[in-house]
Amino acid sequence: MDAAQEKVNKNELDQGLITQNIEKYNALLANVEKKLQQKQQLNQAKAEKQTALSDRQTELSHQEDAFAHNSFTTEGRSAYLNFVNIVNSLDWQKLKEVGGKEALVNTLRTGIETDFSELASSFTTQDYEDIVNGYINIQGSYAYSKAQIQDKLNNISPFGGYGYYGSARHQDSLTTSIINNNKNYQDTFSAQQILRYANNQTLYEQENNIPNLELLPYPTPGSFKDRDEEFAKYEEIRKKNEALQREYNQKYGHQMSLNDTTFQLIEEAATKKLSESSSSTLNKILTNYTKFSSGVGHASYSTNSYTSHAFSGLKLPPIKVQISDLDLGYIIFHLPATLTGITSDLTSTISKKQIDDLKRYTTTYSNFLNNIDFDSSDWLQDKSAFKTHFDRAKAFYDKVQDLTNNLTALETAVAGSKEQKELTANVIRLRKEIKDDITAGRENGDSVYILGNNKTLTWSSEVTNAVNAAKAEVLPILSDIQKYLRPYDPNNKVIQAVKTETEKMGDAIANKRTEIAAINDEIKALETQIASIKLTPEEDAANDNRTTAQAELDKKKAEYAVLQTELEKQRNILLGLNNTLQSSPLTAKGENALAQGTDAFASGKNSIAFGTESTASAENAVAMGNKSVASGKNAIAIGNEAQALKESAIAIGNKAIVNGESAVGIGDQIGVSGNKAVGIGANSTITGDNAVSIGAENIVVHKNAVAIGTNITQTAENSVNLGNASAATTQRTEQTAGTTDYNSAEILGSIYTFAAGENIQGVVTVGDKGKERRIQNVAAGLISPKSTDAVNGSQLYQMAKAVDDGRLGLVKQDPNTQLISVAGQRGGNLVSFYNNQGEVRRLTGIAEGIAQTDAINKAQFDREVGRLDGRVNQVERDVKKIKGSVSTAVAMANMPTATRPGQSYLSAGTGYSNGTTAISVGLSHLSDNGRITYKFSGGASQRGNVAFGAGIGFAW
Repeated sequence: MDAAQEKVNKNELDQGLITQNIEKYNALLANVEKKLQQKQQLNQAKAEKQTALSDRQTELSHQEDAFAHNSFTTEGRSAYLNFVNIVNSLDWQKLKEVGGKEALVNTLRTGIETDFSELASSFTTQDYEDIVNGYINIQGSYAYSKAQIQDKLNNISPFGGYGYYGSARHQDSLTTSIINNNKNYQDTFSAQQILRYANNQTLYEQENNIPNLELLPYPTPGSFKDRDEEFAKYEEIRKKNEALQREYNQKYGHQMSLNDTTFQLIEEAATKKLSESSSSTLNKILTNYTKFSSGVGHASYSTNSYTSHAFSGLKLPPIKVQISDLDLGYIIFHLPATLTGITSDLTSTISKKQIDDLKRYTTTYSNFLNNIDFDSSDWLQDKSAFKTHFDRAKAFYDKVQDLTNNLTALETAVAGSKEQKELTANVIRLRKEIKDDITAGRENGDSVYILGNNKTLTWSSEVTNAVNAAKAEVLPILSDIQKYLRPYDPNNKVIQAVKTETEKMGDAIANKRTEIAAINDEIKALETQIASIKLTPEEDAANDNRTTAQAELDKKKAEYAVLQTELEKQRNILLGLNNTLQSSPLTAKGENALAQGTDAFASGKNSIAFGTESTASAENAVAMGNKSVASGKNAIAIGNEAQALKESAIAIGNKAIVNGESAVGIGDQIGVSGNKAVGIGANSTITGDNAVSIGAENIVVHKNAVAIGTNITQTAENSVNLGNASAATTQRTEQTAGTTDYNSAEILGSIYTFAAGENIQGVVTVGDKGKERRIQNVAAGLISPKSTDAVNGSQLYQMAKAVDDGRLGLVKQDPNTQLISVAGQRGGNLVSFYNNQGEVRRLTGIAEGIAQTDAINKAQFDREVGRLDGRVNQVERDVKKIKGSVSTAVAMANMPTATRPGQSYLSAGTGYSNGTTAISVGLSHLSDNGRITYKFSGGASQRGNVAFGAGIGFAW
């Protein structure tokens, strides 16, 4: 009977575990249902948005179709924004016919009223006739006015192009920009802005927030045979692109083109003004740029040698030596082009020609950098701003030179040698750094090249004055173009009305596109929400797992019925035997056993059975309660249907079942099967050996696990769960390292190792993700390299305070002497204040230095520089006097003297020394007998130095 009873008990325990799993699966499925409902709601909202989007797109399509049509041209309604398009589309040859003017007026009115039905009958025939008459009247003066305006433009800007070398004439496109594109130049730009934008169109776009046109992608090119659907889509995209391009040009492109042309024209006119005097700063600078000083005399800068070169030279710095146009080309064009070729594909092979070009170009570039004359006063731009740009360009050039040197060395390096490997690594690194520098410079408008774009470049007042003077000449010409060359009156009320209606249509389309974009954003947001609602692997398998578990439970219930029948049969047999035993002279109990209650049975030695149908069948077993069973040696079962089935097992509580050796189970319907396990609490299941559970509704399946709390189901081996629904995690996640090794970490670029980071045995958890708990009243832990104590908030506060007080880190302050030391415990002999962008910082609050190794502040520096300036100035004055004296002495020494007896000689002389010129006069006489000579002389230098001298000589 004990074996049958044990099978029944095991079945009941299995059913309990399966039932708990089914409940868990039901909870997961409830969560799945909630997620599916959320997803359904979001999909419904998405469908509604998509319907609204389709409606808006249909409305937009109708608006765009209407906007894309007009009765005169193929450009659509946007053509009305510049009425010259409409005027030019009319067949003006009809004027030669009888009634031709009336026909043109009728054509114009019919077309406009067809395109703008809301304007029908709004204007008289005379209003339309005024437009035609205006065009007729202007034709008489158009050719003359255009020639006059073109002469003015040629006079103020005779260049052939712009840039360093060019061929396009900006003034030729002004009429197109102003008349055909219906744009006016707005004089809202300063002289500095005009110069900057004229030299850097990209910067103009960036600073004025001109957006880039985003064209729709084209389908894969190729034959469209049997691809009607794709061709139709292609045509749809092409038409949309054309519409977008027209809209972009009308809003931004045409205005930007006109502004750019005007910037260039003003700069060219200003350059002409700066070049009209051979003593101008510009001409002084260009003297050493031989491209500009060859041929006809440089002083005659208004000759063809001036007008044949487009580049103004305004960006060129003064130099100490002559640079040819070829060398300037190396600096401006060829070096950047070569570097682009080398860095565009970092995996490509660098050719021998590219290396040779680099050698040649870097030599020229180095010569240019080293000969920029920062001491010169002849600058057209702010010298300090240029110096900042120069330093950046020089740092970049140093990398280029380093790359050139490494490539040169590689040419002779032994294949496979350590030297070759190191050189190759250097080349790879430098190519990437150079490419990154070029890209960054292009993106932020500050070129890495010395004559490239310089966002901070500022021109001198001499240049800005010339620009303002040029503006005064250019802007009236632009007004003349608008006034005399426009083939219609822009203030005509018909033209104003169609322009207003066109703009309304354009605004309506733009608003509709904005509305569509907003709906698209809402749909994307909904799609993101929908995508974020995902089933976990457990939720995904919950339904199948519940079906499997239910089938297993049904099977266990069927087995249970069979086992109960078998157990009842054995009990009846046992009861019959017991009745027989009771009526026989034999005892109905085991040796020293005690049985009390209906059908109570105590067969084990020293066993006790109290209660109806209670059974104590093992030695020293105790069963107390209705149908209680104690079948293990030394087992104790107390409570209704309580069962202690293994040796030394203790089961206390209604239907408590303990099936593990030396295990304890206390609580209503508790189940304990792990050896030496302990369970206290209702409806809990403990299957792990040596496991402990205190609390209701817990499931502890891992050995040596401890769970204190309720609803704890996620445990781990050798771990402790504290608190309701706390969960133990052994895998590494974003929140925890679990039981994985974690003995080091990278902090601010350095690797730090930790004590006790390997062979982790388990975890202690007090909560779960989203259900975190705070541990309170934690004692201060030991802080040492090998400490494994937890630290509390107070210790972290003291650590942070020590950092703030300057007692930790590279910079420390002694609390007693207040002495501040920097990296006193570290090696190294260089301190850098660059930030992570490579930008410099200012160091403030520096006291005046005293010791030999102290830093000095700016006040000290300025004071010493002032003293030095005084001394240098005195030296300069003394040198000037010496130069004057030397040139005077040279002049006096070089005067001819009398050479024949009785001769007197009046002479003059000149002298030159170190930039100073002097003149002298003198009188000399030789006596009649030729034995006595005397002379008197005096001289003066251009610096104001005066000298006199006299001498006499005797000969014998």
